[in-house]
Amino acid sequence: MADVIMHHGNASMLISAHPLMEMYARVDDSVVERFSVPKGESNIVSREVFNELERIVEVDRTSPAGSSCNTALAYAYLGGIVTLFGIVGDDKAGRIYREEISSQGVQLKTTVRKGHPTSKLYTLITPDHERTMYLSMGASHTLTVNDIKPSLMDKHDYYAVNGFLFANPDQVIFTNMMVGESLRRGKGIITLIANPFCVRVNGHFLKPIIDRSEYVSGNIEEYSNLYNMHDKSELRKYLASRTAGETPINKAIILTMGREGAIIFHHGEEFSVPAAECNVVDTTGAGDFFAGSVLYGMLNGYTLKAAGELARAVVGDLISHIGCTLSPEVRAKVDAIKMGA
Repeated sequence: MADVIMHHGNASMLISAHPLMEMYARVDDSVVERFSVPKGESNIVSREVFNELERIVEVDRTSPAGSSCNTALAYAYLGGIVTLFGIVGDDKAGRIYREEISSQGVQLKTTVRKGHPTSKLYTLITPDHERTMYLSMGASHTLTVNDIKPSLMDKHDYYAVNGFLFANPDQVIFTNMMVGESLRRGKGIITLIANPFCVRVNGHFLKPIIDRSEYVSGNIEEYSNLYNMHDKSELRKYLASRTAGETPINKAIILTMGREGAIIFHHGEEFSVPAAECNVVDTTGAGDFFAGSVLYGMLNGYTLKAAGELARAVVGDLISHIGCTLSPEVRAKVDAIKMGA
């Protein structure tokens, strides 16, 4: 399995997103307990809750973010061709988002929605390194089918569905339209489950799309809840079975398990990726960056072993500090892995 190459050549990807600016802050558990969001999850909160957070929390860092954004940044960082689509507000936050994402190699297709603020997210990091997220909806959640031309897929090989892109009826229609148009054009589908919240709220939308996806990425909690399988051994057998046979449901499934590493299922078999060895400071975006890195390797001519090594290098650096950014030192590690592949 280690020497398997999933895709020969280079594949480009289009990802639709909820563009947002994210504020990171270290807090103790009492701050998280003040609000109704389950610890370790993401949820949409009222303007009143968001205002209260602004009042009591001291922000350590602000940067462009979002699940799709993180995956795109990882894919582009490693050299992949990826386009990010979404709606931003006509404000300073929207301008910063566009400038910073474009500067990191991601091809950006954004619509500026006049009269709407750019969406914002608070990520609170507790001493156990768990992150709990509070979203204030803005321009990103005004997305409709009228905002994109499906012909944009003519320039890409894969369309990536993110579990958050079902936030309202218009987004459900948008996502299903893009999946249908992509398949009609002979393109592949990738599903990024993104968060346990997405399974709980959007699982019934995700399941039929996952069944039409070549590649799927999620963590063990997400898959367990999606398929109502809470025995790890049973779940792993089931995920492996989805990739088995001459006409598998999915070509490959990525399963992340935190400190236990990750597994890539392909042809009914498992390929294990050990967890990165580092001092964990903040796991925000780790699953997204892992997915983007592994997908880059699998879709750009690398072996499963090399894809896993790229993901370990990227994620190991990411979680060693606060914020979804990579340090300059990781570039040498990535280049060495590529040269040795």
